[in-house]
Amino acid sequence: GSWNLHTLSAQLPLDFFVCFSSAAALVGSLGQGNYAAANAFLDGLAHYRQSLGLPGISLNWGPWAETGMATRLGKQHQARLQQQGLTPITPQQGLQVFEQILNYQNPQLGIIQVDWSVFLAKIKSKIIPALFSKLFTKLESKAENIPSLTVETELLNQLKSQKSSNKRQEILIEYLQEQVRQVLKLDSCQTPDPQTGFFDLGMDSLMAIELKNRLATALDMMLASTLIFEFTNIQNLVEHLESEISKNSWSTIQQQETEQKEQKINTTPKFTLKKSKDGKKSISIVNQFAELESLAEDVETLIAVEASITNELAQLENLLNNS
Repeated sequence: GSWNLHTLSAQLPLDFFVCFSSAAALVGSLGQGNYAAANAFLDGLAHYRQSLGLPGISLNWGPWAETGMATRLGKQHQARLQQQGLTPITPQQGLQVFEQILNYQNPQLGIIQVDWSVFLAKIKSKIIPALFSKLFTKLESKAENIPSLTVETELLNQLKSQKSSNKRQEILIEYLQEQVRQVLKLDSCQTPDPQTGFFDLGMDSLMAIELKNRLATALDMMLASTLIFEFTNIQNLVEHLESEISKNSWSTIQQQETEQKEQKINTTPKFTLKKSKDGKKSISIVNQFAELESLAEDVETLIAVEASITNELAQLENLLNNS
């Protein structure tokens, strides 16, 4: 429709060509990839028209109150928007903004009433979209006032403090029961059975993605979008997550140990040899150092013989100083 309007009006002396796009094209919308893509086309059309010297602007509206698609959503979906930090735009606000931006020179403008600290807290920090990177950096500097933006979450710290696999699973089960209860909007007295399927409990695909996102943030892990569909109840999901956490923890420990060992090697003191009156003794010490170093087939051996090497180097330095 927008393309037909563009082609039919291209020769007309228009003052304005305004496309009502959606914030979904900017920030995404769960389960509405086709809707987001259609609105992105409107954005592209406005850019294209301006490149031709024609008037064109695309407005990426956030949800409106009292009218529009958002008002036709169920209470549960409207509550999800609020949890993301989005507040509906009233018709009075929308009309006021619309009047102000008609002469805006850029081809695209996002109009969203949002609490960015809440919105960005729902996004895993490692995959912040480029569009929000600068904004996130500013908020991250104030992370002490925004606990949810801190990567080291309380759940993650609890799991790291436990060496027992069974104990970690108990913590995860309790956490997941609470998260599932919140996603499903169950009463506080209703505790989901770990053996009951998520979809048997009443979860839909959008809720499954929301639960996955909550877990990704709390565990600081990259999780597949199909996670809830592959591990279909709390017990199965917990076993999978606990296994992944154990693998990640072991990999992290190994990486830290490797970095420490490499740092140890790189910081080994180096001396420049000078001529010595007692040339034989100098050669003997250097040879012993070379032999010790050759024995260090791995970093652990090198560290183990460090004390012996240090003594030899001290003797060599004294010898050189006295020469």
